[in-house]
Amino acid sequence: MVGVGRRTAQVAEAVYAALVHDGELDARHAPRALHEAVRRLRGSYRDRPSVWTPYAHTGP
Repeated sequence: MVGVGRRTAQVAEAVYAALVHDGELDARHAPRALHEAVRRLRGSYRDRPSVWTPYAHTGP
């Protein structure tokens, strides 16, 4: 298993927290969940785009 950095773990935690409701995973909200997580990260590291630009959603 490959380790990830602290910020990547924070993004993943925020995304999954937004996707789980009543113990059920609802992936339909993945684009919005990722957007909000990256937005928070960008707010903290506005002057360092290399921190927040690697995260992108592709697909429906």
